[in-house]
Amino acid sequence: SLHGGRVAHVTMPDGSRVEGDADRKPVEPAPNGWYGGWKTHVITSKYADAITRFSADFEVPEKPAANPGATTTYVFPGLEDADNAWILQPVLQWGQSACGPSQADQWTYQSYMVPSEDGLCSHASSSLNVEVGQKLRGEMELMPDGQWRVTSTVLQTGASTTLLIAGAKPQLTADLTIELYATDQTKVCDAYPGSPVAFSNIQLSTTAGPVNFDDIPWQKNDDPACMGHVEVTNDGVVTLDQGGCPVNSTTTCPGSSETCSGSTCCSGRSASETYQCPSADPQFKGCDIPMKMDDCTGLTCGHACDKFHSPYDQWNTYACFCAECAGQYQWECKNGTDTRMVDLNCNLVTGATGCASA
Repeated sequence: SLHGGRVAHVTMPDGSRVEGDADRKPVEPAPNGWYGGWKTHVITSKYADAITRFSADFEVPEKPAANPGATTTYVFPGLEDADNAWILQPVLQWGQSACGPSQADQWTYQSYMVPSEDGLCSHASSSLNVEVGQKLRGEMELMPDGQWRVTSTVLQTGASTTLLIAGAKPQLTADLTIELYATDQTKVCDAYPGSPVAFSNIQLSTTAGPVNFDDIPWQKNDDPACMGHVEVTNDGVVTLDQGGCPVNSTTTCPGSSETCSGSTCCSGRSASETYQCPSADPQFKGCDIPMKMDDCTGLTCGHACDKFHSPYDQWNTYACFCAECAGQYQWECKNGTDTRMVDLNCNLVTGATGCASA
């Protein structure tokens, strides 16, 4: 069954092998009152042929700037089934982890299967302490007996920890992800790793055979709210970074796989409703709607707050503009003479008025 996961074994740096001691390794559920989720990531289109193997190498980045007791940082390659019912993932983690050890100032690495129906991390291997700069390998492989083997390995030392999952569903999508949480919504961005995460030696196979890196249908997902940016290079490296993107760089149009560069337009809800490319110059005034739905440059407000967002769709008069407030860019939305600040998700900030002239 889906819940047939067990810790298979842990290989220590000295070569000794510790066998798993339980069919299920319970870990605490995700805590209430936390904000966040998947941030900067790439994910493939769903494959017609089921994925049989996915692996990637990456280095342990610098530690996040955030308080490890109030934030969680996950970095991983992962696989999901057609219904997104569960995810396989070798996970590098930092901070107050809902899935695994919560150790202050310590990166740890372990293998998971997380079902979506209850959100509980009911299947996890033992964890390994790892240090900044160590090179890791995360591997998920479908075995001849029908089990999935999820292995987290420290390449320099040979230490590894393995989880076996029985009753496997076909896995159809692969991803490389930074996932962040915080008890304070304003601190989620601080949970980003302190340096870029570059995935290399990426290997993917389906029932039809190995897939060349250039043929993997990556869909890039930047994180404008935190200046997160994805870069996929021709040498087979996928980098997730909080550095944003340069003006006029090639990036992805919001909500699609369409690419754009600089002061050009992205398709909107209709042919006559185009938006600016996320890497457009801030002085660019073109497109049917002369604003960005997302901005990876950090030179404007990030997300666009438009009249399709509630409650603005109910306002009789409407104006929304990007203003610099206390050294940061922020949306101000105006209904007649009433000007309000809104957050990065376009929600009204209770009691907050505008900081620029209406």
